Amino acid sequence: MKKKFSHKKNKIVKKSVKKVVKKREEIKVAVEIDVNVSLKIENAEKEKELVSLVNNVKDDHCENSFIKIRSTLNFYIKNFSKRYRIPGCDADEIEQECLFALRYKAIEDFDETRGRFKSFAILCIRRHLFSLIKGNNQQKRKALNISISLDEDR
Repeated sequence: MKKKFSHKKNKIVKKSVKKVVKKREEIKVAVEIDVNVSLKIENAEKEKELVSLVNNVKDDHCENSFIKIRSTLNFYIKNFSKRYRIPGCDADEIEQECLFALRYKAIEDFDETRGRFKSFAILCIRRHLFSLIKGNNQQKRKALNISISLDEDR
């Protein structure tokens, strides 16, 4: 008799453990969904703020808005200045080219109905750098890129 009783007890314990595990999994999934939704809402709010800053720069030429946009994309600008090498340019000059592309290409050409600004700005900056690299690697600029300045100390 005792064996049957302990066997029944084990079945009951296993069922209750399964129920607890199932509840934990349901709670875990619910928390993950809640976190994902809150992240999406937060990203949407950041995107709305970026779009309003872009519109301020477009309409009013507001430098404070441009500085905020730049601070948002500063990580990517620094990354591009380290990653890409243009003959005859150092990292600071590449960073300035990134800022030029941001201000006069990405902000001016942005259409909020076609996508997110951050993605568009990164794409514009990358394409601008690629066109600079392509232009500097042309045969007609080769002598300019490998020449040494007469004013430079040897």
